[in-house]
Amino acid sequence: MAIENAQAELIKFLNKFVPSWRDELVCARVARGGYGFEDREDSGEKFFLKKGFTSEELEAFLSSISFTYDSGYGSQELFGTVWGKDWWAERREYDGREWWELRRYPPIPQELS
Repeated sequence: MAIENAQAELIKFLNKFVPSWRDELVCARVARGGYGFEDREDSGEKFFLKKGFTSEELEAFLSSISFTYDSGYGSQELFGTVWGKDWWAERREYDGREWWELRRYPPIPQELS
């Protein structure tokens, strides 16, 4: 069992890989339990940070995802995507183990400029 706080885990991840994430953040969505973001009534709690958010809305979003969950082996408990200016982070899972993974937009090749 690996008990994590969703908010602390996300902030720690973003601070490590995108230190300026607070300035680059565009929007985010996180789901707890259920089946992620499928259109089903039983798909758990969903938390959203919409484009154009205020600093108060960011703090409210971060506060709303301050809950504990088991990130260890078993069924996936946390789902989500966080969008930045030139990157995004997505929740990944393999064999029940969960983590955030950073993705960056590839550079545009010279021949396309």
